[in-house]
Amino acid sequence: MKNNVFCILSIIEIGLIIGLTSCDNKTVLPSAPLTSVTANVSLIPITVETTMTVTPTTDAFSSADQFGDGYVARIPINDVVDEESEVILSMLLSQWLEHYQGETIVADFALEEFKIESISQSSKQLKPQYEMIADVVYSVKRTNVDVSSWLAGCAEIQENGWVRRCDTFGFFRDGEDFRLRLLPGWGT
Repeated sequence: MKNNVFCILSIIEIGLIIGLTSCDNKTVLPSAPLTSVTANVSLIPITVETTMTVTPTTDAFSSADQFGDGYVARIPINDVVDEESEVILSMLLSQWLEHYQGETIVADFALEEFKIESISQSSKQLKPQYEMIADVVYSVKRTNVDVSSWLAGCAEIQENGWVRRCDTFGFFRDGEDFRLRLLPGWGT
């Protein structure tokens, strides 16, 4: 903004120096063509007050997830102090999937069963906030075979209503708990 103001002021000063004037909305130019112009321009500091509007963004550690009914799987850190990261992630993932076996607000997320097939630490460990990021292959047996949100993304329809999925998950410290987070778009 300051640079634009200084530029405009400089152009006005140069116009005054070379003799441009305005009279009755008519611009009078000097009669002889100019071959060079010398100007002594001084910059006057101008203070411009602005107000900043803060726009909230998606918090990576918000209290709800945007999958299904927003359920968040948590385990107290003190309960898993001696466990390996893969075991903690498996416990969190099981808790999260078990939630959808019960009464869920979103019917097309309801599950009859699930199987966790593999958990492998991801090479995409881009965010240091996470204790672990892993690529997970798991299968879910849907309650509603006709319509199901489990088919979105990386999903393969199997026999008898099963869907095999591969997603990236991570877990992080949230106060006294570890919390699971589905990381869509991280790819597997």
